[in-house]
Amino acid sequence: MDHQLWHRGWTASGWGAWEPLGGILTSSPGASFSTVYVRGRDNAIWFASWNGATWGAWNSIGGLLTSVPVASGLVAARGLDMAIWAYGALPWMNASWASLGGKLTSAPAAAGLTVYARGLDNQLWRTSFSGGLPVPGGIRYGHWGPWEPLGGILASAPGAGPDYIGDYFVRGRDNQLWHGWPVQAPDGTTTSTWEPLSGILTSAPAAT
Repeated sequence: MDHQLWHRGWTASGWGAWEPLGGILTSSPGASFSTVYVRGRDNAIWFASWNGATWGAWNSIGGLLTSVPVASGLVAARGLDMAIWAYGALPWMNASWASLGGKLTSAPAAAGLTVYARGLDNQLWRTSFSGGLPVPGGIRYGHWGPWEPLGGILASAPGAGPDYIGDYFVRGRDNQLWHGWPVQAPDGTTTSTWEPLSGILTSAPAAT
């Protein structure tokens, strides 16, 4: 166990050999496109990118985080205050960290500009960015909404499906995989429909 990141890629002829990418990691990695993010031993988030030929050097985007990072249009992780913090949380202020609030007990999952995590009550909670206006160079204005409960009894961090579908996956307290999707209640609040997908899990799920 050398605590560095290892990578294995797929080519037309099959899986390649494992290769070390360096770093000193204190979390599992999170990846988005050709960039991978990890928490370093200073509890900041570090990243390395693939340029089509080689992996670049590790660089820090700062922060003081306590969970695995997730990357999906932004980089998010849980902070020392149990809130979710995101780098790029405000699309017109990409080079900064911002708090999304909440009191969460797991690493986050993200799909586009929607973030999920397990709350103090062990159910799934969600917050989303909305109201942004397209302008030259990106999006301005808009805001992050309040955290809303989606039900469930989670035994792990969640995994989030594609942004355009809006579903999510969790390990339940029975250790099987559960799949949920949002349902609008008559009073305008959001809840979830859940279905078991069986299995005996020992980890949080991941979804793409």
